Amino acid sequence: MKTLLSVCTLASLLFLTGCGGGTPEPAATADAAVMQMVDSLKDNEPKGLWNMLPASYQTQANEVLHDFANKMPPAVYDQGAELVVKLEKVLKTKKSLILENPMLQQAPVDASANYDQVVAILGAITSSDLMSIDKLKSADIGSLTSSIGGKMMEAASNLDTDQTPAGGDMKEALEFKKKLSSVKAELVSEEGDTAVVRITVDGEEPEDMDFIKVEGKWIPTELAEEWSEMIAEAQAAVAELNITPEQATQAQMGMSMVGGVLDQLQQANTQEEMQQILGGLMGMAMGGM
Repeated sequence: MKTLLSVCTLASLLFLTGCGGGTPEPAATADAAVMQMVDSLKDNEPKGLWNMLPASYQTQANEVLHDFANKMPPAVYDQGAELVVKLEKVLKTKKSLILENPMLQQAPVDASANYDQVVAILGAITSSDLMSIDKLKSADIGSLTSSIGGKMMEAASNLDTDQTPAGGDMKEALEFKKKLSSVKAELVSEEGDTAVVRITVDGEEPEDMDFIKVEGKWIPTELAEEWSEMIAEAQAAVAELNITPEQATQAQMGMSMVGGVLDQLQQANTQEEMQQILGGLMGMAMGGM
């Protein structure tokens, strides 16, 4: 099952379970469902995974998002979103100063290799409805990411995996994106609402995967068996989310300090100024410890 799961991991890790454009008709067969998803990912249109989900699954996922948005203090969320905007601005306008930083130059990976791609991913996020807690309260996950999914996936596709600190599943998923053009799905058997699909990809052994039709859509049997538990865990995590006014105030104070540092970095014009600001930030962090 590793092959198809790698495709799903790629989409989920990049927060790309969105559906841009219109929604295609459900695939008639399980192998067609696989290729429908793969083809959309190849085109940097990450609508396939979301469209593959049955309607009730989509509804449950949206409900978890809405519950999360309703439990988050708006001021805390929006201030966090503002930090992301400030970070993107600093990275975009202070690129040369950041890359000249001695600490980065001593890092085990080349920070310049993926710098522009990281900024592009941040830019896709900051220009989206993810920046507004009010919009999240009634958002649809599919339409939410339709405007940013392609941009994020295109940027991620250009990442140099040899120069990324991301390990494990993330790196494997990014590398798998390059192999999508070689993915083939063959229907081995179909009986009623169950099927077996053989998935092949260059450089890997063929794998047979069980599928089941749920609400007119073919999905991996493993997903169908685990979905209720996955949703229950997500619901429980949201239910346990309880940010007190004191915690919110503390979080906002911390974000205000970070925001102030980002404002200073935005004003820095020399490496010396940047080093001084970063040194002060490290001093505050050590003092907090």
